[in-house]
Amino acid sequence: MERFKYNYHFRIISFALCWVFSLLSLSAKEDLQSWNPVQFNYNIDDTWSVSMQSELRLGGGINEYTQQVLKPGVHYRIDDVWTVSLGYKYIIKNHDGDEQDLWQELTYHWDLGKLKGAHQFRMEERFLDDVGGVIPRARFLSHFSYPMAETDWHYVGSGAIRFNLDDKGEGPVEGFEQTRFFAGLSHPIGERSKVEFGYLWRYEQEREGPSVSDHAIHIMWVFNFGHERVPKPKPAKHYR
Repeated sequence: MERFKYNYHFRIISFALCWVFSLLSLSAKEDLQSWNPVQFNYNIDDTWSVSMQSELRLGGGINEYTQQVLKPGVHYRIDDVWTVSLGYKYIIKNHDGDEQDLWQELTYHWDLGKLKGAHQFRMEERFLDDVGGVIPRARFLSHFSYPMAETDWHYVGSGAIRFNLDDKGEGPVEGFEQTRFFAGLSHPIGERSKVEFGYLWRYEQEREGPSVSDHAIHIMWVFNFGHERVPKPKPAKHYR
């Protein structure tokens, strides 16, 4: 009965996502990309941890370098459910001006039996080289993991939506700007690392011209260090 319930919900969600993808992609400019983040987590003690993520993105049919993203962060674990984080993001862009962001995040961890995940609420202050002033942006992200029977493999997935809270008359649009969905698999490598790979779809509203619909091959490596032994890192151990 439990397996039937999960399969039923999975089919409903899959159908809804396919409908949304089809609707948003009707007039969008599409591109095949490759996103390759590497995440390092260091657990200082049971409460504090720091992280560093470096991500290389290729676009134009995976034929050209488009972006390099650097994201350091500091995380404070309040209890088993809540974590607060502060961080910085630097996006080096090949075709546009660079971007630097400050961000603050609140994470709520949850589990339903074997199904585990987290909801992340983030505020960002965006500084773009080719746009004057600061653009605040709100982001909500939810992700999960579910183990395959009798194996170390996990199904993983995530969804995110982003809203800009100001309009400078140029650059990013105000209101809804971007949504992302990811589905894939993860597997531990040794006792303190894992690899996660799958398909990521990003839809982004543009101020001028058609919107962007990116289809990305997403491969992520996660490495954990410090006093805590983490045999099987879960999605809540890193951020995107």
